[in-house]
Amino acid sequence: MMDDRQRISPDARTDFSIHTSLSDGEMTPPEVIDLAAKLGIKEIAITDQDCIEVHIGDRYAQYAKMRRIKLHAGVELAALWRGQPVEVLGIDFDPKNPVFSRKMRDAQRARRDHVEAVLKRLPRRAGRPDGIAGEIFRPERVSVGSSHVVRALLRRHAARDSREAWSMVDAAERGVRTMAEPPSAKGAIRDILEAGGTAILAHPAAYRDLWQGQLAGSLEEVLADLAPAGLGGVVAWSAYHLFDRSFADAEASRAFGDETATLAERLGLKAVTAGECLRRDEFEQYWAVPAPAART
Repeated sequence: MMDDRQRISPDARTDFSIHTSLSDGEMTPPEVIDLAAKLGIKEIAITDQDCIEVHIGDRYAQYAKMRRIKLHAGVELAALWRGQPVEVLGIDFDPKNPVFSRKMRDAQRARRDHVEAVLKRLPRRAGRPDGIAGEIFRPERVSVGSSHVVRALLRRHAARDSREAWSMVDAAERGVRTMAEPPSAKGAIRDILEAGGTAILAHPAAYRDLWQGQLAGSLEEVLADLAPAGLGGVVAWSAYHLFDRSFADAEASRAFGDETATLAERLGLKAVTAGECLRRDEFEQYWAVPAPAART
């Protein structure tokens, strides 16, 4: 039986969502490229959160080419669909687009302001806010978020586990209004299209609990609503579904991917693989098993 942390994907050649140390990932861009080459991946998209710095200039694209990997410009945008949080990937946009670049800088500034406000509202056992800030706001980190606060709390043993750490952050975020509301999913799609890119709905299984509630709808409703707005695809196979234990086992994750791919095909959308891996060990485990043959 396959380990439930192993990759569930029909495509062994591409990964359309990898994060680096510029946002919430733990590997630098060159480390990501080197590891992808080692694992035999042929195409990748680095999709840091509200961060396109990796794709400004051709330094990393040229390095990836030298390692025989095609590097797609990528970014992950926070958005809302019917009031519920979702994330949209932008792929192959123009990093030089001035409007898109400005919006990314604005989003990064809002993220930083939000985290600074959250740090001031953490309980005393978390330590001095300026001490935690020193851990989070590193020179190489362009985009910050709540996950960085969670990691800092765990490193400081201010929380027993990630569940308690997230509860502390959630409590601190109540009443914080420094971060502007994310754009609508359709607005995020429009921004990506205007920058010349393709918009892809990220890790849909992560939203299943939201979509099963009264405030939202099914995945089919989401895709059917966003496709006319220019959505180009959806992530069908992702390690995100496995590492947060959204599924009981690998076969359940594979089944969800196949169902999502079938739905995407019916709506004229592309189904893609996007590991969403943040750490080296996740990346290695996700790509450790040969993928099943792609459907014809």
